[in-house]
Amino acid sequence: MRIRPIQAIEVSAKGITPIALGDDLPPIQAFVRRAEGSIDIEGDFLSQLMNRAKRELGGGGGEEPRADMDEFPFAEFGVDLVELVRAQEQSSTEGLEREAEIEQLLQILLRYKACSPILIGEPKVGKTEVVRQLARLIARGEGLPEAFPYKHILQVSFTRLFAGAQFMGGAEATIRSLMENLRAAPDVLLFVDDLHLLRSGGRAPGGEVLDTLFAALDLSGLRLIGTATSSGYTQSLDDSSQMERVCYPVLVEPLSRERTLAVLREKSRQYEEHYGADLQPLLERVLDLSERYMPALPFPYKALELLDATGAVVLARLPERGTKTKGRKANGGTAPIYTEADVDRALSRLTSLPLERISGTNELKHLIELPHRLKASVLGQDRAVEAIARAIQRSRLGLRDSRRPIASMLFLGPTGVGKTYLAKALAREVFGREDAMVRIDMSEFSERFAVSRLIGSPPGYIGYGEGGELTEPVRTRPYCLVLLAAVGGLNVLLVLIIGIVSSGLLVFALEDVTVWDWTKALGEGIGGMGELITVTLLAGGMLELIRYNGGIDYLLEKLTRHISGKRGAELAIAALVSLANLCTANNTIAILTTGKVAREITDKYQLDPRKSASILDTFSCFIQGIIPYGAQLLLAASLTGLSPIEIIPYLYYTFIMGGMALLAILLRYPRRYS
Repeated sequence: MRIRPIQAIEVSAKGITPIALGDDLPPIQAFVRRAEGSIDIEGDFLSQLMNRAKRELGGGGGEEPRADMDEFPFAEFGVDLVELVRAQEQSSTEGLEREAEIEQLLQILLRYKACSPILIGEPKVGKTEVVRQLARLIARGEGLPEAFPYKHILQVSFTRLFAGAQFMGGAEATIRSLMENLRAAPDVLLFVDDLHLLRSGGRAPGGEVLDTLFAALDLSGLRLIGTATSSGYTQSLDDSSQMERVCYPVLVEPLSRERTLAVLREKSRQYEEHYGADLQPLLERVLDLSERYMPALPFPYKALELLDATGAVVLARLPERGTKTKGRKANGGTAPIYTEADVDRALSRLTSLPLERISGTNELKHLIELPHRLKASVLGQDRAVEAIARAIQRSRLGLRDSRRPIASMLFLGPTGVGKTYLAKALAREVFGREDAMVRIDMSEFSERFAVSRLIGSPPGYIGYGEGGELTEPVRTRPYCLVLLAAVGGLNVLLVLIIGIVSSGLLVFALEDVTVWDWTKALGEGIGGMGELITVTLLAGGMLELIRYNGGIDYLLEKLTRHISGKRGAELAIAALVSLANLCTANNTIAILTTGKVAREITDKYQLDPRKSASILDTFSCFIQGIIPYGAQLLLAASLTGLSPIEIIPYLYYTFIMGGMALLAILLRYPRRYS
């Protein structure tokens, strides 16, 4: 809007009134006439004042506003979505299969109360596109009821809205100013995308912005269109009583397969112009693969995303690779060849799935061979492998809920039977690589508050919205295997008692065994460990006598005399348990004998108890595995007819284990436990 030098304004109790001045006034000066006199105004301030006056007076001043977006009176708050889609009309999409949502939107906007619709749905479901489609109808002037008064849709920009929010109350003042100006423009409809972000857990500038907005809507009778995710609506909007008075929720569901196919046909015409390739024959393949391999995303977004990626794969194919072109003309040239393999390649890049897993024939062959491949990697666990393979096969054949994971399994067994190795083999066979596995040690989450590390912090707490160690990897890499190690986290004695009782119940149910037979078996088992139990009791009693007479304090004083830090304390624990194992030739007895001293060292030097326990276990096993008079080497010697000394040079795993454990102490690894 141009400011004429012959115009000024009169401020009075009744409002602001334009008045005409004489031609002798300097071109950049005017004045505001008040009761007490006149005040000179120059420069940009005059321009801003006149713009505000024209908006308050509904465009008075003799000039008709142009349809140019630069002349939109609310440009300082956002953009006119109607003008935006009008400029993009040549590339717009017809028939987005959202007629029901559009009709409901129009009905709510024409209501007397609760006349501000809030579109609620999962991310990327198409909430914003529904509003854009309404803007297209307004731009064309068709498909709207006669009583529909709106000609513009102001899409508010958060950047512009919070531009002055560095001062307390700045955002609220901007909202109030916007609503006051909108009262003078009854043909402008307000649109706030991601409305829930205005609150954002209280972290956004001006935490009362939403309350200010709803209060202004309630008082002025203005209309608003907002969008929000399901979780955002529940956490930030649903508890507002003011919102209930002015807003009406509208649920936006993902499109069905049939309606998504119709959207793909419309969109493929635009993509054909851009990529120079007819993608119509690939639509069914795009639809099938996006439905099967992208379950976390809604229709039509995932299908459109895969279609766009497929076109890019076709367009980016290099001529030097020997790719030929079709004879069909597109944009004055020849169109590249397209195949279903291009869709597979695009999907592989979007989901990080191996390409050979996506192809129909390859996938079917791989599913059939899955049990045999797993058995070749994991020996001695045929029953478990068969059960796992059947679960994967059922899922891949579509016999599952698409909203659920491929499978949920619980691997049970003592340490060392191959549970973790089986999980790695499963990740390799299903997802193509072992690193497609997220491993979480559940022993680190035994405390109640630690669950927030897994699933993220609740609203109002630090870290809210950032995801957790479980949810974030799964969200960013939906095709992965999640291994929850040590999920039980129970006391070892309790585990032993549960195992004894449960085994007895199973024996009674499956075998013709009496209680006395079971008790006799328990006695035989205890008798076979009699020597170990006796030595353990003697060691425990001896250790208590040593402690009572000050022996442990003496050992601590001697062991820690030259310790200057955590690294030295960890080396002292390693040396102590190694010496005890050399003397007892039994790693269990060595751990029991030195455990009390190790705990004292751990507390004194503030070591992580988990690493101290790991050092005790690792170094006792290392020494037990290399001493020639240990039970393990003596048994191996008896089976092979060799001397234990001859076997020691070939204990590669044992020496590597000891070396790695020593390096972990010296290098302070892992850092979080050192």
